Amino acid sequence: MSDLAAGRHTALFGIVGHPLAHTLSPRMHNAAFRATDRAAAYLPFPLPRNGFRDGLERLIRDGAAGLNVTNPFKEEAAATVGTLTAEAADVGSVNAIRVDGGKTVGTNTDGEGLLRDLTHAGWPVADRRIALLGAGGAARAVAMTLGRAGAAHISVYARTPEAVDWLPDERFRAIGWSTLSDAKRNDLAASDLIIQATSLGRDGRSAPGVDWGAVRPETRVVDLLYAPRRTPFLEQAATHRCQTRNGLGMLVYQGVLTFEFWTRTPAPVEVMANAVDFDLRAANHD
Repeated sequence: MSDLAAGRHTALFGIVGHPLAHTLSPRMHNAAFRATDRAAAYLPFPLPRNGFRDGLERLIRDGAAGLNVTNPFKEEAAATVGTLTAEAADVGSVNAIRVDGGKTVGTNTDGEGLLRDLTHAGWPVADRRIALLGAGGAARAVAMTLGRAGAAHISVYARTPEAVDWLPDERFRAIGWSTLSDAKRNDLAASDLIIQATSLGRDGRSAPGVDWGAVRPETRVVDLLYAPRRTPFLEQAATHRCQTRNGLGMLVYQGVLTFEFWTRTPAPVEVMANAVDFDLRAANHD
């Protein structure tokens, strides 16, 4: 990775994950660095699925000052970095790493990023029933954050619900993924907000097998994916007259929080939003 290292006077930032072809983070963060007149560069660093620890060590040796972490490494990152913020320790997942004097600090901005986007859209969370599809690093951050924000109940649909041992209180429940295909047998039909937090749909073809006939039209639907911007899951939800929202706003707001975590200075929010074609004035971006 030394050939990707930044110059002597340029701070190196980037994103690690597998795959990374879809990421808009370099466009967003490089725009933020230019707007704040920082000598910094942000690059994608794809790593093999078993290569996170070695890759992180090499990037730190190359002078990385900060990194984003995306699938499938968020939970491994939480077990690898030297220090976790309270947020990262709470959710057991890291999506941003800061390097201070060779030592690593990990945090998680995913959940707060989504909460800010939902607030921006005027989609309340407090006292709402939420169905969360998926139980990976992003899903875990979202569940914990929305729980703290006052959600009345969160059902986490997982392929192995018995492994979802991080649910903090009685407002949370783990449900088997297979029941998605028959929503009338569980509380998906009663949900006010459905959040799709898996990678299904990134190929532009796949989607969780939800029985949309059991979902109320007033239920709002979010897909955390932003590429493609209109996933098959959102297409299905819109066909059943549900309001929909993709993950672009979450990307922007978690990026804003990450920039501030790295630089300890306010982020240029409008610049970052414009860089990925997110209209801060609009409420709907699906």
